[in-house]
Amino acid sequence: MPTVDVIIDEQGNVTIDAIGFRGKGCDAATAALEKALGKVKTKNKKKEFFDVENPKVKNPPLKIR
Repeated sequence: MPTVDVIIDEQGNVTIDAIGFRGKGCDAATAALEKALGKVKTKNKKKEFFDVENPKVKNPPLKIR
């Protein structure tokens, strides 16, 4: 099941990691968190972001932990 991990370090820096998503599903899964947290310093796209999405297969429901 796809998940979004939110990690806050001791200095208050936030890292959001979308796991198990393909293509633009990564952006869709993290958009609300990014908006709520404010300015994004850097955004790294993993290999899965560039995978071709199969239009017949939707990203499964999101689990946030």
